[in-house]
Amino acid sequence: MKGALGLIAAAVLATGCTWSVEEAREKGPLETYRSVKDQSDLAKCTLFAWQNDSLAGTRYRVFLQPRPGGGETVLNDFNRELADFYRVGSETRIDFFSNVGRPSYVTERRIKSIEGCL
Repeated sequence: MKGALGLIAAAVLATGCTWSVEEAREKGPLETYRSVKDQSDLAKCTLFAWQNDSLAGTRYRVFLQPRPGGGETVLNDFNRELADFYRVGSETRIDFFSNVGRPSYVTERRIKSIEGCL
């Protein structure tokens, strides 16, 4: 019985940390960047940086997927942080979203990774 209660509590906590990509976009970006670099190159650079970053001894799964309306999105497990990469005129726009906000060690590491790719 104790084991089942522990699993339920863990599931509730995990669910509390998730949000949908749509919810993130509706809330608005935490940071926005512009670059003359190719959107695909920037998205892949961010993908690799997030995949290789060990946060508190854990490597989170990170994915690259198409962005509705064009471009690409890099996101991690539970959509905790995500970044949209898309063209606006002759530039690439990067919108970074976090369901944690600031200050957050993970959020700051994700932002530094994006900035390193610019």
